[in-house]
Amino acid sequence: MASAAHEAARTQIGTTEVVNATHVTLAGYGPPPPQQPTAQAFSEITVSELCERYKRHACQQHSERWKYEAAWYLKRFCSLFGDLPISQMRRLHLDEFLEANPGWESPSTRSSAIRVIKRVFNWAVEREYIASNPFASCKCPRFRKRKPAEVDHIVAILRACRHLPKCGRELGRILMFLVHTGARTKEARKIEIDMLVLDDPLASAAVMHEHKTSDKTDAPRIIAMEPSTRRLVINILRKRNAGGFLFLNHRGQPWTRNALNQAFRRARRLAGVPEWVTPYTFRHYWCTTAVNAGVGERSIANCMGHAKTDMVAHYSQASRVHVKSMVRTSNEVRKARRAL
Repeated sequence: MASAAHEAARTQIGTTEVVNATHVTLAGYGPPPPQQPTAQAFSEITVSELCERYKRHACQQHSERWKYEAAWYLKRFCSLFGDLPISQMRRLHLDEFLEANPGWESPSTRSSAIRVIKRVFNWAVEREYIASNPFASCKCPRFRKRKPAEVDHIVAILRACRHLPKCGRELGRILMFLVHTGARTKEARKIEIDMLVLDDPLASAAVMHEHKTSDKTDAPRIIAMEPSTRRLVINILRKRNAGGFLFLNHRGQPWTRNALNQAFRRARRLAGVPEWVTPYTFRHYWCTTAVNAGVGERSIANCMGHAKTDMVAHYSQASRVHVKSMVRTSNEVRKARRAL
């Protein structure tokens, strides 16, 4: 009996060793355990794939305008370097991208393009797709500080609007609104008739609930209108049978940013005004005029739609024209407005 028990134990031990050996042997032939992608595998991602991933995951937190501009720049960047792996990108590729678009003469446009590309590759560094941003050393061009438009410039442009073949009258109206209200160009384009409050001649305004600083101020944007601006708006409404946007082009469509800028360039060229004069410099002119007239900073900030008074110093500058000269030439501005 004892020998039989020892034989059974010996057989069981041998079977266990065989099973263990079999498991060890077959372990090398099983499926490999899942592994995390290596940095080398990520570096083989192309520029087009990186841009698509960025738009799907990271671009959702930005505003609709930024999404549109980012997609616009990334599409052109991918058309040149979309097939290249991100590990092969160098600083010279961004330089070639800017050189391939010579029409981007404005520092603002070139800076927007550089910021979009750098932000995408910064996001790639955060996701550990690449070790460093190849465009980190690329700096945006320095902006030339905007100067307020002078009265002579404004009068010349308003007079030139009378000679534009198609949209001169419509352009002159929206420019006159910018001169007398200090509103942003986009705000003037987006004003709808339902936003107008014209009951009181001395307290007329346009009330916008969605505007640039609505997230910060959590308050509506109130664009105050003086009596002359109120009369301008009423004259526009007399020819309207329905609601919609207040300022329309000669085709009866709302002004777009590009259409307004192109029409303004034609009027500026016809008037012989320097190129640094843009519709936005009319806002600087309004602020400078208000400061020279002794209006308080808090009142100016409220009229311009700013939550703080810090931006008043940015917009206001000492006017090159004497205050008496501004009062004298203001009559010419009113005459140009009556001709519209």
